[in-house]
Amino acid sequence: MKRRGDLEMNVVDASQNDLSSSHQYKDETIQQCLARDAEGVEVQQPNEREWIQKVSDQFNRFQMMNFNEHMHCLRGTHLKTQGCVVGKFTVKDDLPAHLRQGMFAKSGSYDCIMRYSSLTPKLVPDNIPAPRGIGIKIFGIEGEKIWGEDKKTQDWTLNNYPILELRDPKTTYDIADSLERNWDDLPTFAKEQSERVDADVATFGSQLPRQFMVAMPQYSQSAYRYGDYVAKFGVFPKGEKQKEIENVHVKDSDPINIIAQHTRDFHLKNKVSYSFCAQLLQDLNEQPVDDIGIEWDAKKYPFEEVAVLEFDPQDSWLPSFRSLGRPNHM
Repeated sequence: MKRRGDLEMNVVDASQNDLSSSHQYKDETIQQCLARDAEGVEVQQPNEREWIQKVSDQFNRFQMMNFNEHMHCLRGTHLKTQGCVVGKFTVKDDLPAHLRQGMFAKSGSYDCIMRYSSLTPKLVPDNIPAPRGIGIKIFGIEGEKIWGEDKKTQDWTLNNYPILELRDPKTTYDIADSLERNWDDLPTFAKEQSERVDADVATFGSQLPRQFMVAMPQYSQSAYRYGDYVAKFGVFPKGEKQKEIENVHVKDSDPINIIAQHTRDFHLKNKVSYSFCAQLLQDLNEQPVDDIGIEWDAKKYPFEEVAVLEFDPQDSWLPSFRSLGRPNHM
């Protein structure tokens, strides 16, 4: 397990020979990638559905607790919006065969919306360490949908660390139970997590470097079908201005809404871009699918760039939704 703050990514440009090692690298990758239906990729755990229902009930209670506290209907996680931007999602030309899957089978540019958010089920100030994430909705995507919907969209959700403490339904229930019992006593919740057998994973998200959102790496954490194969995904800052502030951190003395303030200011003044990458499954012993508390080694199994996200300068809090009336002016 890497130390907090030592998260590394190894992104290669799969369409350029000098960066993706060689054609031999591509050929070997195709041979090594495990098929989505390979034995052992997914294993049904005992009482899995029952535990999932219990977790669903827990997060419904979190929503009611937040409603009682704030009198607003909020999501179960990622309830705090830090900004929303519109841009382009461009699938790269000349991807090698193992990366030409699904919506990445052919090059093209799509409209998209991206939402920045804070993960915690309970609202906390921005100057308190906490995981962050992004949600991307891409428009104009053809193809069969999982639930048979007729929407031509594709959604992606990612967080700013490559593993997740909610590594299976039972573990998720245990951690959520601790949060529910200590809803108004977060120090005790943190203490209970530090005493878990898997404390290194359970406390990982709370000890991340307090970066600003435009400079954060983002990870799918869990694996997904990738056409004929299996992959995890990553979104990594690409713009030079973004990279310049990778080591600039939020301070304890910063305002409680510093993340939203900085995100808005940065997007107003700069073009923002990200690499969208796939990390393909090659070895289940080293890249487990059912335990997302184990990181897939990005040096051995690199993230390969398949698309680019680009956002022209804009306001991440649109004036078309500004508050009105004298009460809001106060």
